[in-house]
Amino acid sequence: MKILALESDFLASAFRELGHEVFYIRWDSVPDERENFLQINRPLFYRDLIYLFEKYSFQPDFVFWHDVGNIPRAWGLEALECPTVGFFIDTYCNPWHVPYSYGFDCSLVAQKNAVPFFHESDYLKLNKWFPLFYNKRRAFNDSTVRDIPVCFVGTVGNKQNLPRKQFLDKFARFCPILVKQGAYQPLFARSKIILNQSAAGELNFRTFEAAACGAAVLTEDCDNGLCDLFTPGENILPTYERGNAQHAAEIALEMLGNEKKLLEIAHEGELLVNEKHSALARAQEVLDLVGELSESVQKRLASGDLIRRKLSLASMFICGESQTAMSPQLIQHYNEMARTYQERWDKVGSFLSPPVHPL
Repeated sequence: MKILALESDFLASAFRELGHEVFYIRWDSVPDERENFLQINRPLFYRDLIYLFEKYSFQPDFVFWHDVGNIPRAWGLEALECPTVGFFIDTYCNPWHVPYSYGFDCSLVAQKNAVPFFHESDYLKLNKWFPLFYNKRRAFNDSTVRDIPVCFVGTVGNKQNLPRKQFLDKFARFCPILVKQGAYQPLFARSKIILNQSAAGELNFRTFEAAACGAAVLTEDCDNGLCDLFTPGENILPTYERGNAQHAAEIALEMLGNEKKLLEIAHEGELLVNEKHSALARAQEVLDLVGELSESVQKRLASGDLIRRKLSLASMFICGESQTAMSPQLIQHYNEMARTYQERWDKVGSFLSPPVHPL
């Protein structure tokens, strides 16, 4: 199967490992060894996509768009004649997710509590809870020694999660903890316990990555499907009351004092995520879904007026929330696109996109 992957390669490499041909379009500039990718430095629109398909002789059997926590840089997917799947992660801080999702035949929603927001649909579209996962190339257990009792690796001071620093500082008053930013795997593989804290009670990547590195996961009692996937006290540590750093520290100290139980929980967690929550497992779930979407494709192509209104709304949301973070040229793109989607979708890209060269 030929697959076009957009924004993130988290599942692109897994699709390739499963034997499929993947053409990955990315916007980041991180050097890597991924094959068959194209790096772009501006948004792509419908006519850009058609141009690229022709230029690289790549006609996808389906398109997979993966949310990366940034504004979407791929538009016009709603006019493609193959199945389209969108994967939405941090809906709590991105109001454009729901209207943007109308351009897809299937919306995969990482946060279980957000799934009902995607169900308002006037045409046939599949909306499904699709939990996060870990990538075995980035999260793996190569531990030779566990010499870090408790560790946290992640951003501190981000505007989306201002309480995190206060939480970590308070935790440290009750229990020693190593707090770092940057590469997590070398530290997770040396840690006995990984402390997890989220911005809005979301079930985040860290939960799966820490377990895959062989550490015991200490996370909050969020209800975004955590207990559908894990069993506290068996494959993750007992959960702490959200926002209660002292409670989290008490659990950590108690478990550090029972090393046999701690090792058992870490081992069970690693086994569980290896079996059920890897990128490879999620990629296969996506492939299994694609065969169900043929009817939805035809319905989408016949629902142009509704989809245009929704995508126009998504574009206006993006402009409204991102004025200070976007260049004037990009703001103009999205404002123009909002107006264009009010006219006719097959013109999107005809006068919005800069010249297609160089791509």
